[in-house]
Parts: sequence; structure tokens; C-alpha cells
Amino acid sequence: MRIIQTVILRGPNRYLLTPVLEALLDTMQAEPQAEVVAKRVANLAIIYQQQVGSAVSWRTVIHTDTPGVYRLAVAYRNSELAQAALALSCRTVAGLEGDDRAAVARLREIELDRPDSAAPLDSNKQIIAVTGTNGKTTTVRLIAHIMVSCGRVVGWTSTNGSWLDNELIATGDNSGPISARAILERTDVEVAVLETARGGILREGLAYTHCDVAKGARAAADVCRW
Repeated sequence: MRIIQTVILRGPNRYLLTPVLEALLDTMQAEPQAEVVAKRVANLAIIYQQQVGSAVSWRTVIHTDTPGVYRLAVAYRNSELAQAALALSCRTVAGLEGDDRAAVARLREIELDRPDSAAPLDSNKQIIAVTGTNGKTTTVRLIAHIMVSCGRVVGWTSTNGSWLDNELIATGDNSGPISARAILERTDVEVAVLETARGGILREGLAYTHCDVAKGARAAADVCRW
């Protein structure tokens, strides 16, 4: 049994509005035993977190196209603890963990109350999020221009970079949660206009727990009416 990949979904994501640890698990078993093993690993990953005081309970197990390989998703409060609990659950199910109590004691050494380094931000800024298939960058640029013209200090992100009002402050494809976080952490920004691409949501979730306006970009002309 081995974990092929883990992904930390820190903000609202495709599973929950709260953080989730996603893992691709190769059970190295044939069906139906493979599903039994995958479910046991997911259940134990939650139980181990609960045993050291983390109030989480949600988990799911999803089939993939590869025989014996499952996608696991478990809720977490502390990502370091969640990853350690998942690794421990794999060792336990595989029969490689001799002293379960000692292993749980090691989990308790993780600082549960330490906030996750990339936990979603609760911001007092106005947040406008723009997503969709086509027209996101154009829509973000138009909304930002309207807000700047109204005299607001605007931080905005797009596939063409990050901007403070009309000044480019970071280059690159900045339509994901890391760039959004950089804008939300700025004390001089009053309004954040954030291009929110699907890939960033799938890889890491969102950088914020809520937004004031959410716009699906179909056409920039739509925003003029808004």
C-alpha cells in the first residue's frame, strides 16, 4: 500500500466549505478488498485526528479508473496532523505499526492550536470573485477600473499579473489562491477583485471563506449592466 499523491485543499473546495486533505491511495489489492482497505484507511485517518482532540468527522472514498487505486478525502483542522494521521492509518492497515498508542502519542506532539500557515483569510475588505470559462480577465479588469474610478483602493489579480489600482505589482498567471492571499493580506487594499480559475480551486481551494460578489464571466458587457 502506498500514497501516490496528497493535496492540501485549504479553503472552500470541491468537497466542503472547510479544509480537506485529498490523497491518491494505491491499495495494491484486488476488488472488492481494495475498497474495504481504502475505506478503513480513510476512517482511521479521521479517528486518529479525533483521538488527539481535532473535531473532524467528514471523509469520503472515490473510485478511480485504475484498479485498486482510490481517491480519499478527509476533513482536517491542522494539515500537519492530518498528513501524519493519514500516514499512520496506512501503516496500521498494512500491519506495520506495532504500538498504536505510542503512534497516537506522537501525533499529540503536533501543535493542534497552531493556525495552518495558509488557512483561508477572513478579510474586512470587499471581495469580488470572478470565475468562468472565458472572459474572466477582461471582466476583472473592467470591474477594477470601475472601482478605481470610484476612488477605492483596489487590489486585483488576473492571468496577466496582480495590480494595485493601475500599478502592476506582480507578474505571471496570478489567478490562483496564493496570489489572492497576497492581495487580501495587504492593509492598503479596500476592494479585492480576484480572478478565480478552476485549476486553483482544484489544487488548493480558495484563499477566502466568503466573498461579497461572485461573478461568472460570460461576457464583459454583462458587468456594465451590473
